[in-house]
Amino acid sequence: MKWWKSKKRELEKIFEQYAGAMSLYACSFVRDFQMAEDIVQEIFVNLLNNNQVPQKPKSYLMQAVRNRAFNCQRSPSLKSLDDCTNVWFNQPLEKKEQREKLTFALSCLPQEQREVIVLKIWGQLTFKEIAETVHLSPNTTASRYQYGIKHLREIMTKEFNDDRRL
Repeated sequence: MKWWKSKKRELEKIFEQYAGAMSLYACSFVRDFQMAEDIVQEIFVNLLNNNQVPQKPKSYLMQAVRNRAFNCQRSPSLKSLDDCTNVWFNQPLEKKEQREKLTFALSCLPQEQREVIVLKIWGQLTFKEIAETVHLSPNTTASRYQYGIKHLREIMTKEFNDDRRL
């Protein structure tokens, strides 16, 4: 019985450390923060029921999120990224408009680029860890990140310039 309590405590620590980033990552797929939280909870319930503690928790958990999110993506009730805006930006930007523009810019990115950016910035994964999660090479994930950041800048610059013309 002690081993079970020990595993439970280990999983609680892992949950506290990674649940936020996992939810944000899931939200980049399913675009609904409640559904994203459900995905994370399912993963931890399964771990608890199976008495499993992953060896490399960050990589394992992000891969589990990715797999479950892909399954949920098939749902016809997907929402816009607006549901995730307040969660992604827990430190409020000066203006609501800036937050909305960045959320819009993220939503304009191809899924592959958005996924890598979310894992890198909010998940704080290395390119090697991202590569393991998405089953690509570290060079490919780094390229997707660079292209994604470039596209974000272009979209944000266009949005900023369009506002100045008004």
